[in-house]
This record gives sequence, C-alpha cells and structure tokens, in this order.
Amino acid sequence: MQVVPIGKTLLKFLNNKEFSDIKFEVGLQKEVLYGHKLLLSITSGFFKSLFYSNQKWEETKVGSNNIIIPDIEPNVFKLVLEFCYTKKLAFSLELLFSLLLASDKFQIPELKNYCLHFFNQNLNVINCLKIYDSIFNQSQQELETFPLFKKIINRLDRFIRRHSSKIFCQSNCLNELSNDLVVHCLKYNNLNVKEIDLLERLIERSFFLHKNEKRKDRENEKEEEEDNEKEKDNEKEKDNEKEMENENENEEEEEEDNNHNLSNKITTSLDTFLPFIQKNLICQEDLSKLEKKYKIKIKLPLRKGFTNENNSNEHTFNSIVVEKNDKENNKQKKDSQQEQEQEQENENENENENEKEKEKNKDETEREKVLKKVTINEGIKKKKRYNKENLKVLILHCTEINEEFRKLIALDIIKSIQSTGIKNVDHINLALGGKEKLTLENFQRYDSIFLTFGDDYIPDRSSLGDLLADYVEDGGGLVICSIACCLPDEDLNLQGRIITDGFCPVNRGVAVEGVATTLGEVLLPNHPIMKDVKSWDGGKYSWHIKTDQMKKDATPIAKLSDNTVFIATKKKSPSSGTVIFLNTIPISDGILGSGNMFLLASDGRTILANVAEFAGID
Repeated sequence: MQVVPIGKTLLKFLNNKEFSDIKFEVGLQKEVLYGHKLLLSITSGFFKSLFYSNQKWEETKVGSNNIIIPDIEPNVFKLVLEFCYTKKLAFSLELLFSLLLASDKFQIPELKNYCLHFFNQNLNVINCLKIYDSIFNQSQQELETFPLFKKIINRLDRFIRRHSSKIFCQSNCLNELSNDLVVHCLKYNNLNVKEIDLLERLIERSFFLHKNEKRKDRENEKEEEEDNEKEKDNEKEKDNEKEMENENENEEEEEEDNNHNLSNKITTSLDTFLPFIQKNLICQEDLSKLEKKYKIKIKLPLRKGFTNENNSNEHTFNSIVVEKNDKENNKQKKDSQQEQEQEQENENENENENEKEKEKNKDETEREKVLKKVTINEGIKKKKRYNKENLKVLILHCTEINEEFRKLIALDIIKSIQSTGIKNVDHINLALGGKEKLTLENFQRYDSIFLTFGDDYIPDRSSLGDLLADYVEDGGGLVICSIACCLPDEDLNLQGRIITDGFCPVNRGVAVEGVATTLGEVLLPNHPIMKDVKSWDGGKYSWHIKTDQMKKDATPIAKLSDNTVFIATKKKSPSSGTVIFLNTIPISDGILGSGNMFLLASDGRTILANVAEFAGID
C-alpha cells in the first residue's frame, strides 16, 4: 500500500473553506483566505499565542472571526500558509524579502531557514540582479530592524563581483532595475567585465525605457478613447480608424527613432550613469562602433565619486593604458603633415638610436607584464576591471614544530601563491590559537581560503568545517590540500559540514608517502588551473592520499603518475563558491631541501597560485 506524504494530504486543506475555523482579510484589497487554527499553530508561534493563549489581536473585527492583515500582500501570505501546511515551498526569489519579513512577523524560524537555503541553492547569474533590486529599494528602517538583510546584500555584492563577466554580458540585464541599483553596480571597483560592455548595457536600458514609456502612453490614449465611445453603431468604423491611427503612430515612431529627438532623449537618460563609466578604459574605436550601431553621440565625462585611494589597486596600469590610447587617438587624428613633423622631431631628439630601441623594448616588456597581471590577453581593447592584484587569499595551516620553521613554511606557501601576481596573502596558524579570527565575517574579507596541512591536530575540526561550509555557501572559494582529506584514523583531517554535506570534490583516502609521483594525465589541459603548467614533481616524499572516488558533480582536472586524482573542483550550487582539492602538501624543496617536497624546478608554484586564483574568481 502506497503511503501518501502528510504534506500532500494537508495541501488539500490549503485556503479551503471546508473545516476552516478562521478567516483572514489580507492586503489593502482585503482578499479573504481560509485557515485552520490547529495546523497554523503547530508551525507559527504567533498564531499559537493568538489562538490558544487568549492574546488579543488589535485588528480583529469585533464580533467577527476574521483577522485583518493589511501589511502583507495576499500572494505572500498564501505562501506562508502553504509552508505552514506542507513544510515545502517553491517561490520566485524576488519575493525573498517579503517572505523573510513574514517569517519574522509570524514567528516561523523554519520558514526563514528554508528561504535562506532556497536562496543559496537557486541564486544564479540570471536572477541575482532582480533579487537585489527587490531588497535594495527597501527603507533603511526595515533593513536596520532586520540585520539578516544586510548579510544577504553583502552576499549579493560578492556574487555579482565574482560572476560579473557572466551577469553583465547578458543583453538587457539592467533594463528592469532601479536607477539607484544601476549606479550601485557601476561603482564596483573589481568587475570582471569590459567597460564598453557596461556602456552598451546602459544604452540598451535607455532604449528599453523609452519604448516602455511610449507603449504606456499609447495604452492610456486607447483607454481614454474607449471611455469616450458612446455610439455602438459606430464601433466598427472607430476600430478601423484606430487601426489606421496605430499604423500612423508606428510610422511616426519609426521616423522619430531615426531623428535627432530620439538620440537626444537617449543621451539625456544616460547622463545619470556616464560619470561612473571609466573613460580611460574605453578606446575610441570601440566607442565609435557603439555610436554607429545605436545612432547616438556619447560624450563621456570624467568619472566622479571615486577617490585615488579607492582606485589605487584597480588602476595600477592606467598610466600605460592612457599613454597607449592617447597615441592611438593621436595617430587617427593627425594628418600626413603632422606625422611628418612629429617624425622629424623624434629624429632630432634621438641621437643614439640603439639606446632608444633598448628603452622601447623595456617599456614594451613592462607593458606586457602589467597587461598580463590584469588578465588582458587580447590587447588594449579588452581591458577589464578585474585585477589579479586585488584578490585576497587566506592561508590556514596547523604547524607546531618550532617558531623558525613555522615562519619558513608560511613564507614558502605565500611565495608560491604570489608567484603569478597575487599580492594580498595572509595566513593563520591554527596551532597557535587565533580563534577570534575564525569567524565568517573575517573569512568574508577574502576571495579564497587555502587550507594547507598540519603536523599537529587541527583544533575543533568540526566547528572549522561548519564555518568553512558557511563561507563556501556564501560564495567564497576554498582550496583543500591532501592531509585535510585523509582517512579519519589519521586525526589530522577536516570534519564538519564541509565534509559531511558533500562540498569536497573527492572522498577520503589513505595517506601515501615515500613513493615519488609526477604529473600524470591532464584531463582538462585548457582549464585555467593548468595555465603555464607543463610539469609537476612531488619530490621523494610526494605525500598525498590514494583516492579515485569522485563526489557527484565534481570535475577532475588532472591525475598524478600513480593514477590517483591530483586536482579536482566542485561547485555545490550555482551561487556557492568553488571547492578545489589539491592532492599534495604545498611545501617546496626550498624548505626541506634534497628534493624531499615538490621541486621548484617543476611548475609547483604556478599550480598553487592558479588554484588560489581560480577559487577566488570562479
């Protein structure tokens, strides 16, 4: 006999007049909804007190069984009732703010937790801006009385920064957002998106709003005409006239779209946002193409609202970019006579041509290095706000031994992570305490956390695992090295939700030591983690764990020479951060010497830097 879940059974009574013993008048329109006191009281502390503790509800009608709830929309209250009856819910994330407020009002902690879990599991690059918009425009008083929303806003901020290249490449992604939120997004300092793409999104938004406004005007005109119609016999004639008028209006709109009035309207609507576009990151050629495509003229003002201090990390390459852009613009504007004069001046100034060529080569080399650091791989035209130098990485390790050796180990790992251009790297030695630093708030300051190894027991391993799981769910990236995934009897592994809830890409394995291993099969040679990686040599010890069992949805990147997993990644949900398993102890033979740990002669340091970077930006 098939057993029907209790939730399915109770769903039949949702807003059902049958056996109902309470009625609600909800919203300003006072829509009537039916409920059952007992079922509501089981889930809601508010309803339990109201129905069974003689608590008076000030808005209950005198002599009536109706309860008036004016400050919640009917569609939101229906969802609250559905959760009380079934303990399950599917909803649009744009209602997140309203549902969380309702869970607080009606004292339903289960609903609050369910909403947060649903938010973390379903947040993606398509809906994140709409969710943000639904919360962003709430009153400051509401946000302050409900601190949880500040955490959600911070979560959305980090998500948008991390996935900006996918979010802002979507056509019309800004169309339905408020002006305030658009400005807020433009103020982000480290978006991984081209400035010219942001400008195009703004232009699309202006055209969208203009067409929307015209459509509403036409609808209003039609309503007025319909209200003024009195004679039924003339309805057909009037309909024909309306069709003719609509055709004429469409023709007029097409004409207007091609004249200067439309261009002026679009340009005016852009004025609010153009000051936040970084003019020096857009080349004239791309801007001209955009103007030609949309038939408008764009004048970019100097950027406002940003201090030199705020942009210190973001624009380390500006002097080079501006210099090169100026040269390109000058070449386009100068006529042949000016070019000849300039060449003559250069010839007169440069007495020693060989020295001049050397200086030029040095400048070009420096320019290439800087452009490489900001991930510009296709020339000046593809500059992005994302800058590797802005990434922040935290190393967590547990090293007892002695003070001098502890410092050497920390410096060695830091040096590896900084080898490709990452500058901001901190570390915490768990063996020396520092529990006050092990908080979600502190972890959220970093783009990725690099959990290395220990020669001592990791203190409070379960709490640390729970904290790291919260950090990853909040969008942070995590690198877990081999010793944290060894079998439980090793007493050096990680525990808590980061392991039990399936965040780690691999299952635990048995420790292997003393069998030299090198880089084996590379399954994804074009993956960012394998950039500039040609070799790996784990040294004489080659400490790693023997595991071939991958978790669901994990992606293996490379194997070791003994065919065990070397590098694997996993993303538990679209909104969570990436967890990377790195099957090694990340110490070079520069510390222990004699080739005992990974060899500096191989690309070990590049691998460590790449995994830290990928965890921080994916």
